[in-house]
Amino acid sequence: LLGIRYRRFFRTIFRKAGGAVLHWSSEVWPLQWRLAVQALFAYFVYVLFTPVLFHYHGPVVAGQMGMTWTVIAALQAAALAWVQTRVPRFGVHIQRGEFRELDRSFFRAASMSAVVMLAGGAAFWLGLFAADRWGLALASRLLPPLPAALFLLAALVQLVVACLIYYVRAHKREPFLAIGVGSSVAVGLAVWWLGARYGATGAGAGLLAVYVVITFPAHAVIWAKSRTEWH
Repeated sequence: LLGIRYRRFFRTIFRKAGGAVLHWSSEVWPLQWRLAVQALFAYFVYVLFTPVLFHYHGPVVAGQMGMTWTVIAALQAAALAWVQTRVPRFGVHIQRGEFRELDRSFFRAASMSAVVMLAGGAAFWLGLFAADRWGLALASRLLPPLPAALFLLAALVQLVVACLIYYVRAHKREPFLAIGVGSSVAVGLAVWWLGARYGATGAGAGLLAVYVVITFPAHAVIWAKSRTEWH
């Protein structure tokens, strides 16, 4: 199959492409290295909870944290699909200077994404609350309703911030490096400090507080300023 039927596919790999030329060093690398740096610090935002809770509160709480965060992350990923799949279209509008159409498409997709996350999060929390209230075995595998609610709210704010980031990065620019690294470190410190003392509730409260007080306002200001200047 590879050598006979699809042999032409491999020819395209070694043949010089025609048409427009992409200059990696000037068009991709300035964005790429900033994303790489932020990815190193993203550990504090998405992965640190379970190790902290395991160290200070044991495997049961850590297991509950891991299961709960897996569900929340899946809900968030599904909701973000409305925006992620339209990023190439955002880039087309930007390239053509169709900024009004860009905003219309973005706000429609971001609103739908937020609604899906809100509805999915509410359904998950209500199911968790019912399972906890009725003493179902499933409830023992997940966090109690209060810390779960804190993490769900934090994930909703995270989703809004991610939408703003996708909008700006569609312009092939990345002005979020400093605030991205700073907020990630703040989340790590808050989760470690509060999680060690107050368990999952403290970790969830720390994550939500950083995102509400620091991350979202800073990203919103940068998004608004960039949108005004570039358009």
